[in-house]
Parts: sequence; structure tokens; C-alpha cells
Amino acid sequence: MAMTMTKTKTAPKQAGQWIIPTILVLWALAPEVRRLVDWQIGFNSLPVINLIPLAALVPVSLLVFRRREHGIPAALAVIAAAWLVGFGFALLVALAAGSLLSALYQAAQFMLPISIALVVLGRREPTQTFKTVATTLAWLGFIVGAYGVFQYVAPPPWDVLWAQNSRLSSIGNPAPFEMRVFSTLNSPGVCGDFFALAFLSQLPYFRGRSLPWRIIAIAFIMAGLLLTADRSAWVAAALGSIVFVIFSPRRTAALAGLILVTVASVVVVATGAGSLPALQTIQDRVSTLQDVESDDSFVQRQQETREATHTALTEPIGQGLGSIGTATKLISGSTTTLDNGYLSRFVEMGVFGFTAYLFATLGAALMTVIRAVQARRESAEAASVAAACLAIQVGLLLLDVSSDHHQAFVGTMFWIAVAVPLMLVPKPVTRPVLRTSPGLRFAR
Repeated sequence: MAMTMTKTKTAPKQAGQWIIPTILVLWALAPEVRRLVDWQIGFNSLPVINLIPLAALVPVSLLVFRRREHGIPAALAVIAAAWLVGFGFALLVALAAGSLLSALYQAAQFMLPISIALVVLGRREPTQTFKTVATTLAWLGFIVGAYGVFQYVAPPPWDVLWAQNSRLSSIGNPAPFEMRVFSTLNSPGVCGDFFALAFLSQLPYFRGRSLPWRIIAIAFIMAGLLLTADRSAWVAAALGSIVFVIFSPRRTAALAGLILVTVASVVVVATGAGSLPALQTIQDRVSTLQDVESDDSFVQRQQETREATHTALTEPIGQGLGSIGTATKLISGSTTTLDNGYLSRFVEMGVFGFTAYLFATLGAALMTVIRAVQARRESAEAASVAAACLAIQVGLLLLDVSSDHHQAFVGTMFWIAVAVPLMLVPKPVTRPVLRTSPGLRFAR
């Protein structure tokens, strides 16, 4: 009888351990499944398959809210409340303007990933939870990276069809050795985000028996990242690595691992992706970082920034969710984007919503992670995990400068990197009180 009761109690936890890996797999692979279906039955700009990862978060949200047994930490409650209030206000503005579908889609992209933070809290083992995330991303990164190298050398017909019909100029010419890799994701930018975050999540694990396999996986992750030619993702991965080395208790292992990964990724690019075309593509992209004034995309971004800033200042309550980004396809059939995530939020959310987004949420999340890094603890693994979460948060703050982030897959990683450090912060020890008389109390 006792054995039966024990199984009943542990079953939900065993089932819950698959939630986060499943969500990550869906975000990484669903776009490629969509392209295979499009190749067979015809192109569709926003098919149901693209909504599967988002839809999977709905039952997760319902499940974790019903099963929250230990309460929600005050810091997470404040951060999540500010997030929901800011986006809720922008959603009301959009609904008042009549933008129903696009507003709801955009709201779901930003709000549903919060449920992943509650899943992390329910596990009660933050270091093991983060390791599960990192291991999942290592396997996925190896698959996505290897496919990205193959896509660069010999683009499959279903990917070529997608590049032609999606009209994404960022992909380039979908021909061998000429295109920017997007692998199993929707675009080079999204793919670069995936690779950068997958790489930063591996930083605490440059040691142990699994190191050879992990080095191979990270080499393909870095090779794929280079072939996306996504400069912002390159910088985010580099800056995150520097942050990790500074704050990690295992600096020597981290530096040695980074050197091994760099050498291995160069070998993968040089041998698997054709050395001359791949290295020339990377060199040309790096040169634009040194001379941004002659970069057409940088000049265009400056013009967009001026116009969008003027628009945002003349509409202080914002235009409402769904007026910027992928969700605009549901209104006009085309996508209206800004190459700056902060500016996109300012235009959509107005002064009030943007303040809640930037300071009450992103700023508070960063302070929470810094607190976890500074906390004294005996476990070097916990300190390394906290440093990796800080590296992810810093990388995300930088990525938002170039395009819209903190939603969908990237939003999922943001909330993981908020919840795990909250679990790592040592809880204050309460001293029990012994009452001997109504007027006297002694601490035991």
C-alpha cells in the first residue's frame, strides 16, 4: 500500500520532466516539418503547423497553474505581473482598434512562455533542470547545426521553395554556397538566436566524461551560427561568453573549452561546408562590423529608427499588439518589422507598456540573476549555472537591439534563465522560537 502511494505522488514529477524538452524540440523542428508539408501540398504563409509550439504551451499553462504546490517567489510574481500588465494594456489598445487575430497571436507569443518558469519552479532541482535544458539544446544544436551545414552545401528543394515563397531577402540566393543558413528554423535571424542561446547554455559543462561528445555538438552549433551570418547573434554569443568567464568559478575550464570549440567549429566549416566559399562569406560579414557606415542595412535601420521613434512619441498609448512583427501577416498578408526590439515594443506598447517591459521586467530579471550570481554557495555547479543564466540574459538584452526578441523560443529561454536563478538564491533561514511565558521568547 505504501509503495502504491509513493508511485502516485512521484508520477506527476516524472511526467513533468519531459515538458521543457518537448517544448524546445517543437520550437526547433516544427518549421522544417511545415516546409516538408508545403513542398507536398503547396505553400501557405501561416499554416497550423507553425502554431504547434505555441499551442503546446496552452495545456502547460493550465497544468502548472493547477499544480503549483509551493507558491510563486515574490520576485517572479512581480516580474511576471509587470510583464502581463504591460502586454495586457497593449492588447486592450489593439482590441479597441479592431486588430483581433494579430493582437491575440502576438500576445500569445509573449505571454504563454511564462508558464515555463512555473514548470522550472515545480521541479525544485534548479541545477538538474538547467542541465536538462542544456543537454536537450546540445542534441538539438547538433542536429540543427549539421542540417545547416548540409543546407549550405546542397539546399534541399523544400527549403529552396520556402526561401522563394517567403520573400525573405535576408536568406539571399537559395543556391549552394550562396545562401545564409536557416536550417530547421524560419529565418537566418531566428536560427542565429537558437544557436547563440544553445551555445551559451553549454558553458557550465566543459568538463566531465561527456566533454568529447559535447565539444562535437557545440562545434556544429558554432558552425551553424557562423553560416547564418547573423552578426547580432555572433556578438551576443561572444559577449555572453565573456560574461560567463568573468563570473564563473571554473574560468580555466571555460577558457579551455572555448578554445577547443573554436578550433572544432573552424574544422567543421572548413571541411564540411567548403572552406573557400564559407570562409569568404564569414569574412565579408565580419568586415561590415568594422565599417557600418557603408552597410546598407545599417543605413536603412537608422532611417527606420528615426521614423518609428517619431511615431511612438506621437502615440503615447502605443499602436497595440500585432502592429509590428510576424503577426501583421494576419492583417495585410505582409510583415511589418523594425530592426530593433526595444523600438518595436515602444511603438506597440506606448510609454506605459514599454516602461513595464524594459524596467519592471527586463531590468528586474537582470538584477535577479545578478543577485543569484553574487550569492555565496558551496556548489561550483550552481555558481556556474547562475553565471550561464547571466550570460543568456546579457545576450538577450543585446539581441533585442537588432530585432524583436523575448518571445516564442527566445522567450522560453528568457523565462528559464529567470526561474533557475531564483531557485538558486539561498533562502533565508528562520530560527524557531521557544515560548516559555507570555512575556518571554528565546531563540532556540
